[in-house]
Formats: sequence, C-alpha cells, structure tokens
Amino acid sequence: MPDAHRGYYAEKEAKKKKKKKEEEERRRWEDKMHRSSKASGSKSAANSENDRNMAQLREFQAGVAENKLCFDCGQKGPTYINMTVGSFVCTKCSGML
Repeated sequence: MPDAHRGYYAEKEAKKKKKKKEEEERRRWEDKMHRSSKASGSKSAANSENDRNMAQLREFQAGVAENKLCFDCGQKGPTYINMTVGSFVCTKCSGML
C-alpha cells in the first residue's frame, strides 16, 4: 500500500478514536449529571445547614465592631475567616489574590 494511503487511513482511524473518546466523555458527563440530579434531594438538607451556619457567622461578625474590619490590614468588610488565628480577614490578606 502506498504511503499516501497509509497516512489517509491512519488519519481516518485517529478521527474515529477521537470521536469515540468524545462520545464516552459525553456519556460519563451525562451520567454524572443524572446522578447529581437524583441526589439533589439529600443536598437540600446540607444546603439548609450551610445557610444556618452562614447566618450564624454573619450574626457573630455583625455583633462585634472589630469583626467588621480585616484583622491584618483594617479594611472594612472582611469576607474570609482565618481559622488558625480565628479572625476575619479581607481577600488580599487571606491570600486569595
């Protein structure tokens, strides 16, 4: 078989493999989405607990004037909690930026 034909068939075979792989990935993704939609009933309880915890944190932060400022730099409205020290910090001081 001439080299030109080998290259054509090799390319065609590579395209088939790529398409098959993409289809398998799509099926896995669809299965994952299907399973997560079935499990969403159990997630609602976790979400409500998370909402309660967030409300408690906001109440705690609002209750003390010092908690309304970043512990490290003094910026108003810190959005993170430094769990090591137990303080409220801004985005910059949290290391997220």
